Amino acid sequence: MRARRPRTQGFSELAYVIGAGRHLAFARDPRAVLQGDGGDGKDGILSPRAPKFALDAGYILFAAGLLSIDEPDKALAIMKKHMTYYRLA
Repeated sequence: MRARRPRTQGFSELAYVIGAGRHLAFARDPRAVLQGDGGDGKDGILSPRAPKFALDAGYILFAAGLLSIDEPDKALAIMKKHMTYYRLA
């Protein structure tokens, strides 16, 4: 008897996909890496439908995450300021 997977939307409703790390920061085309293959859900992986893409090229997420414990508004402002945003077709 096969176990049934719980019905879920997966990541289909995510507003943002944020890439971080050396491979993305120094990639020739970080947009292509962030976009991936756009998954159609047939393989059981539900990719975001229409996300906005951002890149943490300055490795700020770690520090902002720590700061968010005591100063969440300041941490969010720093993250928004230092992200590189991409629009994908």
